[in-house]
Amino acid sequence: VTARTGKAHTKLFREERERAVLVWADFRSPMFFATRGVFKSVLAAQTAALLAWSAHHQRDRIGGLIFSEDQHHELRPRGGKSAVLHLLQLLSSMSSMHMTDKLAAPVSTEQQQSACYQALMRLRRVSKPGSLICLISDFRDFDRQAESVLTQISQHNDVIMFFVHDPIEEVLPDAGVYRVGNEQQMFTIDTSSHKDRQSYANKHEQKTIELKNMCMRHGMSFISLSTQDDLLATLRRQLYLV
Repeated sequence: VTARTGKAHTKLFREERERAVLVWADFRSPMFFATRGVFKSVLAAQTAALLAWSAHHQRDRIGGLIFSEDQHHELRPRGGKSAVLHLLQLLSSMSSMHMTDKLAAPVSTEQQQSACYQALMRLRRVSKPGSLICLISDFRDFDRQAESVLTQISQHNDVIMFFVHDPIEEVLPDAGVYRVGNEQQMFTIDTSSHKDRQSYANKHEQKTIELKNMCMRHGMSFISLSTQDDLLATLRRQLYLV
């Protein structure tokens, strides 16, 4: 047109919206823990809520899979404020469960692994190609089987992994003897050994590296969230949330 008329013409394209955004939020027993800031479960709920409102403002459809060892809630992606409010209602219900309820019937590592794997299988079933998948978890007991399912999901979707953790999971307290426990049992932690503290810190660092490397292998994004972080500032910096 420019060549024919001799005047500059431009064509504006408007990006197609209404993308499906799926929030996969972990509320297994280890998420009901913190030493500073908020419980990891609360941080997961806050993160999911901010992502949901951001998706709504960008005219995307929001859905979710919220799970624990004994519960599973699945929301198909829908547009509008009602979809966000429904998700928030479920998040509030799951995150406000009292810790004693989670500890009343202790669960095994096998139960935690199974809950994670089954939730990923459901996610693979409901996610449509081109969706944005937001995984929010501490990824405890995330094994090769779970990674295999996630690999399949990432082949046709954009995936962001939000790694939720507490400061004490990174490094042990200063040298000393500490009494910790719950209504089930009490035990003592001796952190006087520098070698043990270093080994503990190395294990967390190694886990973080493994998660990051997995994301790099499969083209996924990785965001680390601490229970004492300024969540909104972190998400705005990493994701440019509105």
